[in-house]
Amino acid sequence: MTILPVPAVTEEDTLEPAALASHRPADGLLATAGTEAYALATRANSRPDIRFGTEDGVAEAALRGLDVLLAAVTDQLPRHTAVLREKNVPHEVLDGGI
Repeated sequence: MTILPVPAVTEEDTLEPAALASHRPADGLLATAGTEAYALATRANSRPDIRFGTEDGVAEAALRGLDVLLAAVTDQLPRHTAVLREKNVPHEVLDGGI
C-alpha cells in the first residue's frame, strides 16, 4: 500500500504524470482521491480502479493482499492514513516532491 500525495490546485507545486506511472504497481490497483489526483491519472493515461469510497476501499484491498497505489490530494491524506492505521494496514507515504 503506497500513497502518492498530489498537490491541490491552489498549491504552487505540480506533479508530473511520470511520477504516477513510475510508482503504479504492475499487477496492482490504482486509486484516486480528489479531482487533482484523478486529473493526474488521466494525464498519465491511467484509469483508476477505485475512485469512490477510497478510505475503506484501499484498506480492504490491501488487507486482501492486493498491491495498491493511492494518489490522493494532500488535504485528503489524514482521512486515508487514519483508516489505514485503524485497520493496521502497513503503508508508505511517498515524498510529494517525487
